[in-house]
Amino acid sequence: MSIDFDRRRAFSLIEVLVYMAVSSIALLLVFDFYARTSRDIKKLSVDCENNIRAELALDLMRRDLISASIKPSDWDMEIPVFRKFFLKKEEARFLDICWQVRNKKLERIEGVYDYFLKKWIEKKRGFASYNAKKLNVDVKVDSFLNLVRGVSFEYFDLDDNVFDGFVELKNRGL
Repeated sequence: MSIDFDRRRAFSLIEVLVYMAVSSIALLLVFDFYARTSRDIKKLSVDCENNIRAELALDLMRRDLISASIKPSDWDMEIPVFRKFFLKKEEARFLDICWQVRNKKLERIEGVYDYFLKKWIEKKRGFASYNAKKLNVDVKVDSFLNLVRGVSFEYFDLDDNVFDGFVELKNRGL
């Protein structure tokens, strides 16, 4: 009894090993591409979330500045602290506001500020954005009319993205 093997129909051991090596390399490349892509998507998602938080915080800052007093006496230009006017139950009210970066967070302080002593009498803190590096605020004063005309600001996050803006202050009667 003899067994007749047809060598042309079967794979040799070397062919199987070559096939496995090529398949392994192809799978390795596919998984590496998948890992890089998912890492990039996660980073983009975090960056997008940080940008949205920064834009929302700066929108809140713009809203505060739109209601700011145009009198230089209602501003402490060094910090800067400004007086914000608003209507509440048919009467004019004010609140002193300050925006600053503290502990890598964009912070909003509101309360009552003594402009003569340059200190807070009463204040509440709230954090508007995280991942903050620096905030530059430049108050534009018209020295001829002795009025605050506008405020420009630049906000830098930890990734050195820059968000900037300008708010023109207008005389509003309250």
